[in-house]
Formats: sequence, structure tokens, C-alpha cells
Amino acid sequence: MSGVGMRVVVVGAGIGGLTAAVALARRGHQVTLIERAPQFEAIGAGLLVAANAVQALAALGIEVRDHGPHAGQVLDAMELRRDNGALLGAVDIAGLRADFGPSYAMTRTHLHRLIADALPGDVDVRLGTTVTSVHARGRDVDVTLADGQTLTADLLVGADGLHSAIRTEVCGLQELRYAGETCWRGLAPMGIGRTAVEAWGDGTRVGAFPMSPDTVYYYLLHVTPQASPAPAWPELREEFTAYVGHGVCGELVAGLSDTPPLHHDLLELPRHVWGVPRAILLGDAAHAMTPNVGQGAAMAIEDALVLARVLDDGIDGALLRYRTLRAPRVQEIASRARQFGQAALVRGRLATGLRAAAFKAAPARYYAASWRAMIGDGVDVVRSVGGSPQD
Repeated sequence: MSGVGMRVVVVGAGIGGLTAAVALARRGHQVTLIERAPQFEAIGAGLLVAANAVQALAALGIEVRDHGPHAGQVLDAMELRRDNGALLGAVDIAGLRADFGPSYAMTRTHLHRLIADALPGDVDVRLGTTVTSVHARGRDVDVTLADGQTLTADLLVGADGLHSAIRTEVCGLQELRYAGETCWRGLAPMGIGRTAVEAWGDGTRVGAFPMSPDTVYYYLLHVTPQASPAPAWPELREEFTAYVGHGVCGELVAGLSDTPPLHHDLLELPRHVWGVPRAILLGDAAHAMTPNVGQGAAMAIEDALVLARVLDDGIDGALLRYRTLRAPRVQEIASRARQFGQAALVRGRLATGLRAAAFKAAPARYYAASWRAMIGDGVDVVRSVGGSPQD
């Protein structure tokens, strides 16, 4: 079948699903977007929108920039510090801007809204419903909804996240793996300029990204057995203050309110799965990874752009083309995220001391080179794929 005007059902209206719906519709496909929530909403606090994600969205005509309070703060640098406030390493993000463009920190809600606002008017949006079954029938795929209606499509795109029902439906149950750390995150009133900061303690991490001149997105991570009962928030806040009690991160934790932040264990999909020929997965549904390098949303956005492009050549062989282009890139980022998390959460005085010595010994160019490779490879993906034929 040619790649023009295919019937595509996208399941999941998170960042990846919305981006896929925009990219596919802009390339002339008939898109139906299914979302279980009764309205568009993004669950979460803040996130990094690195230059590769910014460039990918720009290829779809979606401009990411500083839109005002909580709506995007350009980043100049990222600092990594010890629990005593001593600097371990830093990335000069501003110095990479000429090659790759800016990177931003922003609320997940704002990024979600930016993409949702770009949905073409002819996308058929179905809110408040779920998929109950998927059945491949020759060159068609039948998608049955909770209300009993069946949609017939040429392609189903599963973008329904970490606990993907579409993944289970078409690929069987895939076990998620606990990454060994649990996380608390939220927004707090604090000004830290345009530099993101993360402090590493003994089995703990505290980080802050500027959302605006007077607001930060923060995250607290701690090594703990899976599903362990969490202490009450006031006591937990005191524990983190003791772990990381110096510098910006110490000030941040000490000033957090009594309102408990979002809390969840970090899970990943150890075996990446890309779907079957008529039902293709993207984002966390395909390759859920830990958020340690801030590239989860960016990978979903890149997935959507690449998938829309490979479908230009028709659906036959599209899964192979998509997987060939995406699997090495995603595996590399997931591996970086896993390794960074393991280094961040070592325990014991000897281990943390050795870690600090290793990071201090690394030349400054190492951090810039690592960031440059991670971002630059993504920008190359965007440039190789290009925007939509309608641009």
C-alpha cells in the first residue's frame, strides 16, 4: 500500500501520541486519536526539553520557546555537585547553542498544551474511551473501543505509555523492571537563574531545574527496595535535608512545603519492543527508560517524527524501517540513563568518595562531549527526516 492517506489509529494522547497524531496528519493520513482521559491532560511536574526535542517539534511547526511563567526557561548550564555542595562537573549548554539550538526546562503541562494546540482540525479525537481488543485482518486492523464501536485502520500506533495496553495486546505481557530508586517530584517557589543543579549524596539525589525566574521543578531520589512504605512527607523531607544539606539543593529541600509531592518508583522496560507490522509502538510503550538523562519525552517525539517519515514509503516494511532507524539510538540513550542512575545512587562512604574522585578527575570537555553526542545524534535524526511535505 502507498504511504498516502492511510487510516491510522493512535492510542494515547500523551506527548508521544500527540506528536504522532500531528506528524501523521500533516503527512496526509486520516488520524483517529484515542485517549482514556475525559480531557487532554498531562500528569507530572516538569521536564527537560533538550535541543533535539526542540528541533523535532520545530520540524512539525511547533515552536518551543520562553512563553512566560512556567512555560519554558532556556537553560545555560547543568551542574553536578556533592552533598557538601562541592562541584563535581558541569555542562556548558549555552556553549552548544550555536550548533544545536537552545534547550529548555518547562512544565509537562505546557509542553503537552503546545503539541495539542498544533493538532490539525481533521484529526478525529475520541476522549474518555479505551481500546478493548485489537484484531489484524489481512491488510486491515480492527480496533474495538470500550463502547463497542470498532474502527478499521491500516495501522494502529500504540503510544499509551509505560503500562501500555496496546503493547500487551499485540506483543504479550512484557515485564517491567524496577530501577532500584524511588522518586518524589514537584514544583517549588525558588529562583536559581538558568542553571540546573543536581546533588549526589549517599544513595540519594536531589535536583532542580528552573521553570521560570522564580519557580523550579525538583526531584528527590532514594535507593530503596521496591514498593517499600515511604515515610511521612515531613519526616522524609528532614531525611533529605540531612543527606543533601548544602548549597542550592539543600536550600531547596529545607524550604519545601508540607504538601506531599508526586511519588512513584522508577521502572523501565528492559526488553524494547516495537510492535507488529500493523500495530507499531512508540515512546514508553516501546522502550520505557529511567529519566536520568532527561530524554524520555524526546525519544517519544523523535519516534513520532521518524515513524511518520517511514510511512511515506508505504506500510509494507514500515516496522522494519522504523525499528532499524530507532532501536540503536534509543538503546544508547536508555543505557546512558541506566548507567547514570547507577553511578548517582551508590552507597557507603568509600564508594561515594571514589565516585567523587572519578568525576573530579574527568576533564571538563568530557561532560560537554557526552551532552554533545546525546543531543547531536538526535538533531541529526531530525535533519535526516525533515519536516512534513506540506511545509
